[in-house]
Formats: sequence, C-alpha cells, structure tokens
Amino acid sequence: MISSLFEHDLFGKPVSTFRIMLYRLLATRKKIRRGNCRLREAMAQAVKSPEVIRTFETAGSPVAYMDAPEFSKFVEADSARLVAAVKRVGRVE
Repeated sequence: MISSLFEHDLFGKPVSTFRIMLYRLLATRKKIRRGNCRLREAMAQAVKSPEVIRTFETAGSPVAYMDAPEFSKFVEADSARLVAAVKRVGRVE
C-alpha cells in the first residue's frame, strides 16, 4: 500500500504522488492563465473590428468592451451605487 503512494524521479528517489499532482495542478493553472491572456487579447482586437462595431451598432448597442481588471472596477463601483440606492429606498434590513 505505501509503495503505491510514491513514484520515483529520474534519480530513483521516491516522490509522493500528492507532490506530483500538485506540480501538475500548478503547471495546468499556468497554462490556463496564458490561455486566458491570449483570449483577452483576441477579444480586445475583435471588438475593434469594423464589422463587429457595425453589427453592434446595427443592433442598437454600442460596443462597450472592458478587460477583466477594468470590468472588476466597474462592477465594484456599480455595486456600491446600487447598494446605496436600495438603502435609500429602504428595502435593506
């Protein structure tokens, strides 16, 4: 049973399976972050395309793209504004 909890590295030293899983998880997270970065860059370019702008304007909606950090700030400010409005109305206990 105990031998199944370990694998061996290149030098024959036992390495816990948990540590290997942790390294794999961290490597996967790094790849996801790089992928998200590329996706964000692609979206930023796509919304600048004349065809996309025209499609949005034809639908009656201006393009209002915000990247993640900018959008987070917007949500924070908007939430604070909405909480204040609800308190003024008196619907918060």
